[in-house]
Amino acid sequence: MSDAEQVMPFAAAAVAPSAEVRLMDPIEAIPRSPDGRPLRDELRGRVSA
Repeated sequence: MSDAEQVMPFAAAAVAPSAEVRLMDPIEAIPRSPDGRPLRDELRGRVSA
């Protein structure tokens, strides 16, 4: 196991407050409009944050 693989669980736990959030797919977490497209304002906010 590489160093990165060993560190990832600890880094994820430090950043995300719960296991449910850590397992969330980042792409699926982006809010979408009813027709399925990512909401541009939300996407812009996530990218710049």
